Amino acid sequence: MFKIYSKSDIIDMIGKHKIVGVILGMVSKEVMVNSSTGLHARPATLLVKKASSFKSEISMEFNGKKANIKSLIGVLSLAVTRNSKVTVIASGDDEALAVEEVAKLIQSME
Repeated sequence: MFKIYSKSDIIDMIGKHKIVGVILGMVSKEVMVNSSTGLHARPATLLVKKASSFKSEISMEFNGKKANIKSLIGVLSLAVTRNSKVTVIASGDDEALAVEEVAKLIQSME
């Protein structure tokens, strides 16, 4: 089941969810990691599963490193710790929704 978003819908989503950038077809959002273990095994697995449900290319930046969120090894290699800020970046057909859903998942992990 897919929903096609109009340009005004995407702009509205960006405004409501404080997505920090839309550049050349890419959407990004800075997110705080609240998980007590950071993004280690279990949280990283949930993140990869969620990201893999989108068509867009989705990556995360942390401490100057960037990794594909659809790769468990990639996410784990970032060694993201609790109370860290990461940037989620997506490019593709469902980029705005992908960034929003992935960011929401990261924020909800405890």
